[in-house]
Amino acid sequence: MGIRNAWVLASVLIELSAPLVQAETRTFRCVVEQRSNSFYQPGTMKVTIDYRLWKVRVEDELTRKVSNGPAIGQLETWSDRRQTVIWTVKDLPNDGKSVTSYGKATLFQRLTIRPDGTGALTTNVSWNLPRRKAQFRSEVTCTAQK
Repeated sequence: MGIRNAWVLASVLIELSAPLVQAETRTFRCVVEQRSNSFYQPGTMKVTIDYRLWKVRVEDELTRKVSNGPAIGQLETWSDRRQTVIWTVKDLPNDGKSVTSYGKATLFQRLTIRPDGTGALTTNVSWNLPRRKAQFRSEVTCTAQK
């Protein structure tokens, strides 16, 4: 194969692989149904997934309580059966009705979305205490945004 043919072949391969190199993102609007705990789980979420970088951006009322912007997390699982994203919300003020003396909470959030848009939000709450962490699980319905 001559040098000219090698260059042509290389340019064709680069063109074919270009869509794979571009950042592919997708945004979901998720509604948490019958929340296990309305203080530690948001009612709605906007989740943007960057599949190339395996990063996520989550916007909800909990992240707005502790920061001026969204929480940044990561894509944990991406398959034809589900996508799972994880993120942390730190220094959330207390739920005055139930845990007034524990200090600020850290939430470890895990959202699983199935291809049909159903899924689950699992929240582990930590108050930096030497005891079992509280865990809340709720069903979600997610819709892909354009």
